[in-house]
Amino acid sequence: MIKRIRSLLFYAFIPILLLGFSCASGIRWSELSDEYYKLGNEYYNLGNFEKAAELYRRAVDLNPDFSRAKYNLALALIKTDRFESARELLEQLLKADPDNLDVLTMSGFAYHRKGDNEKAIRVFEHILEIAPENTYAMYNAGIIQWKREKRDDAIRYFLLLLEYSPEDTDALYNLGNLYLESNEYEKAVDYFERFIQKNPADSGAYISCARGYNELKRYDLALEAYDAALLVNPQLKDALFEKAVILLTKVMDPEKGLEALEKVLNLGFNDVEKLKTLYEDPDVIEKERIGQMLKARNFIQ
Repeated sequence: MIKRIRSLLFYAFIPILLLGFSCASGIRWSELSDEYYKLGNEYYNLGNFEKAAELYRRAVDLNPDFSRAKYNLALALIKTDRFESARELLEQLLKADPDNLDVLTMSGFAYHRKGDNEKAIRVFEHILEIAPENTYAMYNAGIIQWKREKRDDAIRYFLLLLEYSPEDTDALYNLGNLYLESNEYEKAVDYFERFIQKNPADSGAYISCARGYNELKRYDLALEAYDAALLVNPQLKDALFEKAVILLTKVMDPEKGLEALEKVLNLGFNDVEKLKTLYEDPDVIEKERIGQMLKARNFIQ
């Protein structure tokens, strides 16, 4: 399942030791098959997916009806980019239990990792047909539609998720970014502010929120957001530079603006294009002093 969009990863799956697929009735697992399965779990939890896959395969070979071992084998195969082999196992499991949500979710994950997001979204939409309140499927569908550049659909899924889980901070954060990308800045800052209330130490959210306020020409609130980000991490060069730009081109506060610019240059900020853009901005104040700073560091001639 998917992690929030800043990392573009799936949620961690349910711990494999807790999976609960059943075997066909009347079949007893051999002790050796069960031992291979347990040992595979140990290697999986250590991050050794190749070894885990080998051990799960042995468990399945000894007991072809060992559904939990097949499921974990499919997960280990996905982790090692063997998507086709994983897909075959998942299809076997779905034939036995077509509406198993865990297997369907894994299947969507496999398609996503393979790069086939069109099939992945169909899987998650199918999950929502079976289980309309499945927030994991809503989230995953939102992420995949975002990757497919279908922002309106992505927004729809995240808004639906919030109806069921109003405290979901990842959904709040993603909606802020989606609305920021869609130039709907009022909505963007609203969702970032809601996220920040629950995660006051997240510097990235303050920066994104500040950018939204900047687009709305609410420079006072943008500066507050940049200051909040810098309280969390004083070394955030982008936040400090963007603060300097506002102070030197919008708010017209030369003392604070030059102080911020000097500080960010001393921190090693070296984006020449951004520095030249600031210097050449027709609205910039203290152009001569800015030029001296940049010339001293060989950013301009």
